[in-house]
Amino acid sequence: MRQLILAIALIALSGCGPVDAPNTIPGHYELKSRDVNVSLEVRADGTYTETVKYRTNGEENNSNRWKWAVNQVIFNDILLPEIDRLGPEHFFGPETAKRLNAHKTVQGTIQLDWSMAAEKVFGDIRLAPYPDNDLFFHKTGQQ
Repeated sequence: MRQLILAIALIALSGCGPVDAPNTIPGHYELKSRDVNVSLEVRADGTYTETVKYRTNGEENNSNRWKWAVNQVIFNDILLPEIDRLGPEHFFGPETAKRLNAHKTVQGTIQLDWSMAAEKVFGDIRLAPYPDNDLFFHKTGQQ
């Protein structure tokens, strides 16, 4: 019985953890929040394209570069939803937020250079812009 419990625990734990191979990152991702839906295409050549659809009206397209760091992806000038209208000023203070290259706020998004943890949860690859708020990009397809 003890061996069965141990086997179940090992199987459960093996499904979760950081992504440690950058070649698993390229693909199509989706993020849905209260104010926006974001479609993100991450390419193996180090570029990305995103389409942000606002619930109020319209959409915005953005593209730039990304790079791999240990267990995380760093995006240049990515558009992200603000959490309850909280941008980097809330997390880091106004002076640090300026240094983070916070360019603009558009209809519930903020554009800045941002690092996201890359995680694997039971086969689901996800990128975590705000992991403490349960807001994730979920990988929905390959490149």
